[in-house]
Amino acid sequence: MWIGPRRPDTGTLQVAVAEPPRSVGSWKVASHDEQFATLTSNFEFPVGGAKYLQSGTPTEDWAASPWAFDKAYLVLIFKNEGDELGNNFVPDNLVLSAQINGTNQKVYPFKTKRYQAEGLTRCYFLELSRQTRTGQNTVSLRVPIQTGIAFQGAYLDLPDQMP
Repeated sequence: MWIGPRRPDTGTLQVAVAEPPRSVGSWKVASHDEQFATLTSNFEFPVGGAKYLQSGTPTEDWAASPWAFDKAYLVLIFKNEGDELGNNFVPDNLVLSAQINGTNQKVYPFKTKRYQAEGLTRCYFLELSRQTRTGQNTVSLRVPIQTGIAFQGAYLDLPDQMP
């Protein structure tokens, strides 16, 4: 919630309730071994985005061009710390798994039709659908422990963010 300056015409304070942040933060290491770490976090899905959880579009249609559909996604950002600054490409074959509220989800590398280097991706994503609810949700990610590749975080991507 934020409180703005007094409105000159009424002398009252402006008050607005902000939507939950789209970034998923406060990650915790739930477990790890020599090859993988399991990270968990909570996120709040906005009530206004509920319609994006109901799409009946078949996976084979949206997986090839995810942002062409009115769907909700969780975007996973990784960084190749061995590349120059500003280069956000990472290998497209990372072994990742995810759960939303205890339900297994398939993780996809994002491939664009524009400049796309072979064997690389800019990010990974997973579909948010009926297992996600408005309000509080829990996400669990199993990520490889790989020298030079660092998990940077995640954010909710909804069609209302598109220009």
